[in-house]
Amino acid sequence: MRQTQEDGEMHKINRQTQRREKKRKNTERLKEAE
Repeated sequence: MRQTQEDGEMHKINRQTQRREKKRKNTERLKEAE
């Protein structure tokens, strides 16, 4: 039970990190487009 909860936390953190990376890549692409 506890294991699954920790896995859920890790998954949530991973998704937040991925979203941040995606945002950063998009920002860099926009800067290049200017």
